[in-house]
Amino acid sequence: MRVSRPRRLHTPTPTQPLSEVQLDEFDRALSVSRQILKRKHFVYVMFINSAYISFAKSWVCNLQEIDETVLASTIMFTDSIHTRSAMLNFNGRLNVYTIPTNTSGSVEYGHYDYYALTLHRLRIQAALILNDIHVMLIEADAVWLDRRIDMQLNTIFAIHELISADNHNFAQDTKEISAGFSGYRSSRSVKLMFKRYVEDYNRQLEKYVNVSGFIGDIGEQMLLTQILREGNYAVYWLDSCEYASGAWYDKEKRSSRCRLKDVKVLQNNYIVGNDAKIARAQTWHHWYLDRATDQCAKFSLWGFYARQRNYILHKL
Repeated sequence: MRVSRPRRLHTPTPTQPLSEVQLDEFDRALSVSRQILKRKHFVYVMFINSAYISFAKSWVCNLQEIDETVLASTIMFTDSIHTRSAMLNFNGRLNVYTIPTNTSGSVEYGHYDYYALTLHRLRIQAALILNDIHVMLIEADAVWLDRRIDMQLNTIFAIHELISADNHNFAQDTKEISAGFSGYRSSRSVKLMFKRYVEDYNRQLEKYVNVSGFIGDIGEQMLLTQILREGNYAVYWLDSCEYASGAWYDKEKRSSRCRLKDVKVLQNNYIVGNDAKIARAQTWHHWYLDRATDQCAKFSLWGFYARQRNYILHKL
């Protein structure tokens, strides 16, 4: 007797639904996500393309030192089998799934391929949320510096529907949703909001399909911030000193209030280029991968004291 497959919810956009092969892979990720939700209030979701493999490996090493339990609660989506294999060869216990895209490798900010990759990832996030998965979106280039992060986020998620670090808009001096550290409970209102979010972003991008070169700033976090503001959604803003953007590295942009607090999660944005990101992380001892051996750097007393020294200098 032929058994029919259960009905699956597609991404709520009119654009390019996931193929059958992609849906099979998504179903596997969905099954693991549901298991994670049995023991906590959300699932960490990370996207990795081939240009970010070293960042993802460094983050895994970072979490093995800070709180290894986070790795078991993280779903990683990759753009290719090559990227998936690289991560699983590095750590076979990771939850890694591949939903391919036409865009691979390093993409340049401001160009169509960059935003097309963003849209692809938004569709996957939307599909998770529609299937009742509470999502905490994180990025591989961030550094985690506190063992209590997971516990704190789990407590916040039990109460609030929308959570975000502040990727501060310095031009307008306003709070801005962080595309690299934000959380979404799969409530009815959030599902409707995310549906509009993906559709609006797709609509913005459609006009540039055949345009080459720089097409401008079509940042998804700016669009989402606008939608949330217009809809009067309540966002729980994480402390911008504890959950900081890459502006933390710049004394001119860093709030003096932050000298009274220790950073917990530090994103590596507000800088252009992957090599520059890695160099800055290494300077601050926020890089955990030994690039010569492609293994986690061995813990050293010097590394520990170097990080503490940087905190002290940061507070001066």
